[in-house]
Amino acid sequence: MDLRTVPVLQISFNRPRLTEVIINELRKLKPNKVYVFIDGPRRDIESDFKNVAICRKMWDSIDWKCEVKTCYQSENLGCRDGVKCAIDWFFSEVEEGIILEDDCVPTESFFKFCAELLERYRDNEEIAMISGNNVIPKQSKPLFQGDVSYSFSQYGLIWGWATWKKSWALYETNASNRQIGDVLKTKLKSRNARDYWNTQISKSYEGTLNTWDTIWTYSLFKHDKLCVIPKENLITNIGFGVEATHTKEQHDIFHRAAYNSGGEMSFPLHHPAVVTEDKELSSLFERLHFRLDSFQPAWKKKLLRFLKRLRHSLWVRLYSAARGRLPPVEENKSHWSRRIEAINFQYKCGCFEFNEEFAINYGDSRRFVPELRLFFLDRIFDTLQVAPKVVDLDCDSGLSILFWKLRRPLSSVYFSNGSREKNPFLDENLRSWAFNGVSSFEEALLGDGSVHLLKFSIHDFETYPFISDQEFLKRVEKLCIAFSDIDFGSNELNQITSLLRQLGYSFDLVDFKKYLSTADGDEKNENRFWLVASKSET
Repeated sequence: MDLRTVPVLQISFNRPRLTEVIINELRKLKPNKVYVFIDGPRRDIESDFKNVAICRKMWDSIDWKCEVKTCYQSENLGCRDGVKCAIDWFFSEVEEGIILEDDCVPTESFFKFCAELLERYRDNEEIAMISGNNVIPKQSKPLFQGDVSYSFSQYGLIWGWATWKKSWALYETNASNRQIGDVLKTKLKSRNARDYWNTQISKSYEGTLNTWDTIWTYSLFKHDKLCVIPKENLITNIGFGVEATHTKEQHDIFHRAAYNSGGEMSFPLHHPAVVTEDKELSSLFERLHFRLDSFQPAWKKKLLRFLKRLRHSLWVRLYSAARGRLPPVEENKSHWSRRIEAINFQYKCGCFEFNEEFAINYGDSRRFVPELRLFFLDRIFDTLQVAPKVVDLDCDSGLSILFWKLRRPLSSVYFSNGSREKNPFLDENLRSWAFNGVSSFEEALLGDGSVHLLKFSIHDFETYPFISDQEFLKRVEKLCIAFSDIDFGSNELNQITSLLRQLGYSFDLVDFKKYLSTADGDEKNENRFWLVASKSET
């Protein structure tokens, strides 16, 4: 079979860099027909208009003999309706084909693998799709029975795949909660699996989860279809990061498998003797890919989190009342040191899991990781107060908020809203943690109570006039001021240090370099300092 005759659907949107990579990969194959679907720009994001236009323009300069058909949307349909619209359009033109989104880079053998199996299973009513990726880590992959090149699962993976028009016709546009529940009871034995998929599929139909693939999974469940899963991962996903819609996080198995560069399939293919589900493979997907063993409904997570915090809060209060001091805190710096060093510094954004309950999304590892060391290893911001009042005008992704609420559950943390515009992860983190006692910094200015810690950047000095208010500073026990070497001798730094000396503060200088490793070397961070000012003992 001539590989070039297999139609290819390429779904793009607003990432020209990724579109260029995909075009370069297709140039190696030189397919005869490429169908290009590009969703419309989002009206509230100005950069979309420019980037969508660039992506569309790139398809005008194909330099091999190829028929390029396009379907460009004027309005933004989103991930759920947009992808469905793209595939509907594709199969109104062809009977079978390959589907690639802009972040899915195929290996050379991916096309041959899909082409051969499209032909082999064209008339097989049990097979609904051919996946090009296998996200199970190599050390965890089951031994495919015999020396087969692929196996079958009830789960279809859609980072590079192929299917037929007759299979796509099974896509269930509508389903009631009862219908979903009935299908899942028949298809899935595990209660966790049923709860997980019930939540995901229902949200997709309701529109609160903007994706199409969970509905496709439901459709495969309902019609009792199987999917081909290759022994080798034939796709590299290069779309992780802040530009992505769903794959912003870079810490989990999705990310590790995606950057586990695609392998090549050996030919001729060794076909399984019979078409039947590989239950071990499906089980691995449930445990490692979808993490169904640890899945809990949202209401149960919130309840358990609330009860755990309540128990800890009551224990701290009772201990403090009885002993007149804080309960001892287990020091485990070696644990934190190992966890921190394990962070992948290759990417600017990511997610760090503190424990089973709490994780933090961050936007720049070059800043996040040194501050993680500074907070959780040296704890220069810590206080012995049971219920400290903390004002943070430079909280970035909210690491300081998480530190104080984990370390001092009764603390009150006041932060600046200004950071949210610079770091979109702050809102997401605050919603996820749902801490009590976290509010806007303006509330800290009310009343006469002490402020145990004021943390800010020297560049906040002009933004927040109350920093230089002597009456307010008299209430502050400790200040932590971030600045860089270029700020030495600046009017702001001189002004604040002079004022603090008058009020009886003593100073310590913390060099950010000591918190950097060779992996996170960064000129901007290497020149940063913390000035820690504390009330002198009298």
